[in-house]
Amino acid sequence: MPASFFTVYRTASWDTAFGLWSRTHLGWLAASALFLAVLLPLYRRAGERCRRRAILALTALLWADELAKHAFLLCLGEEDVDYLPLHLCSVGLFICLAYAVRPGAWTGELLYAVSLPGAAIALLFPGWSSLPPESFLTIHSFTFHLLLTAIPLCLLVSGEVRPRAGRLWFCAMFLLVTAVPIWFVDRRWGTNFYFLTYPGTGNPLAWFEARFGNPGYQIGLPVCTGILWAAMYGIPALVRLALRGRKERV
Repeated sequence: MPASFFTVYRTASWDTAFGLWSRTHLGWLAASALFLAVLLPLYRRAGERCRRRAILALTALLWADELAKHAFLLCLGEEDVDYLPLHLCSVGLFICLAYAVRPGAWTGELLYAVSLPGAAIALLFPGWSSLPPESFLTIHSFTFHLLLTAIPLCLLVSGEVRPRAGRLWFCAMFLLVTAVPIWFVDRRWGTNFYFLTYPGTGNPLAWFEARFGNPGYQIGLPVCTGILWAAMYGIPALVRLALRGRKERV
């Protein structure tokens, strides 16, 4: 097993990084697309009991993936507050668990409006690109975010989750309420949960930092969220209106 398999962020160097839109990154994106192309039609055609078991299994895999990361870090003596599941995507662990235990419209809305875009953006702009391609944390990060993307997509294509813009206030309140204690955690330990300390690299928030500095870049958090939600809820609404208008003309 190569020594780079055990590389963590503290020991990473840019000369071994895989880089954004590199062959490694594009390969993972292609593999993720293939996985979803197989999974989603199968899930959509499955019966209710099979779907329920699939969501439980995917949620269990998601948690196993996260726990494996912490076991790996503990074995290396590298476990640290930075690895706590308080990042925006990591909070999806608890949303997925809540939905798996008791499916509901509100947790389903959080999966669609919060977990899905966060995980998808992380796959497109991986914040772990400073790691070697073959490191455990690189593999974990891609598989974790893929599972976190797959769960809400499964629920979406099957119609079990039906997004409604009228529930967005709840998603916004969820983000605001959880951001308050996380802001204090960031101030106390110098972490970057919810991107409240610095924007990271290779993501849209870096554009705001280049123009407004730090903490000015934080204006990009509600702006990017608003743009995402406008697209995620507005485009399907326009499609439905267009289809309805076509039916009426026929």
